[in-house]
Amino acid sequence: WQRVAAGLREAGVRRCLPPARRAVPVAFVEHHAAHAAGARCLTGWPEGLSLTLDGAGDGLSMAVERWVGARCWRIASAPLRDSIGLFY
Repeated sequence: WQRVAAGLREAGVRRCLPPARRAVPVAFVEHHAAHAAGARCLTGWPEGLSLTLDGAGDGLSMAVERWVGARCWRIASAPLRDSIGLFY
């Protein structure tokens, strides 16, 4: 089911692109990992810890990730039902 959903999502994204760009590779990443990657890339630090909190994204409301260079691993997360975003 997840592969089918990913295929449909990719097809939907490709339909939205201009015809000349439809052959460009498309990669999907997990919601909180995408937020954390932006912060990691901008720090210039060789290692660190990232915390992302929001209403919801890919079934999670929070994620803590440790990173060293290009390697990253999740060390904690909270499910959507525990979202602080449900209060605002």
